[in-house]
Amino acid sequence: MSGGQGRVEMTDLEGKKAQYEKLRQEIRDLEEKERVEKELPGLKKLEGTYWKFRNSYSSPRTDADYWWKYRHVVKVTDDACLEMVDIEIDRYGELKMRHRSDERFSYPSLEWVASSEDEWRIMVAKAIEMVKDIF
Repeated sequence: MSGGQGRVEMTDLEGKKAQYEKLRQEIRDLEEKERVEKELPGLKKLEGTYWKFRNSYSSPRTDADYWWKYRHVVKVTDDACLEMVDIEIDRYGELKMRHRSDERFSYPSLEWVASSEDEWRIMVAKAIEMVKDIF
């Protein structure tokens, strides 16, 4: 077998791999489209809702080791991504705020419980006061 003939076989193999990868991507895209079509109506119901989660660091021993982490689902996009804001003040008084987009947040698990806009506003007010105290 000449060197040129070996190169032709390699090119065929590379072509087949490229076709394979293209088909795999098409399958992933179709699966994602089906998932979005299935989940989007339920996720849209989360838009504008408020949640809270009993958070802690590893190995909590008493109730004082827990605090509430609050979440506001601001928006659900047509591709089933969620825009969310999380706020929490941990047991040491450290304020953590996070704005997230393009996140997956399926229906809240048992650990997340429904909260209210009033609870959210109280938490936001506490966060604002903490920031004011710093500056």
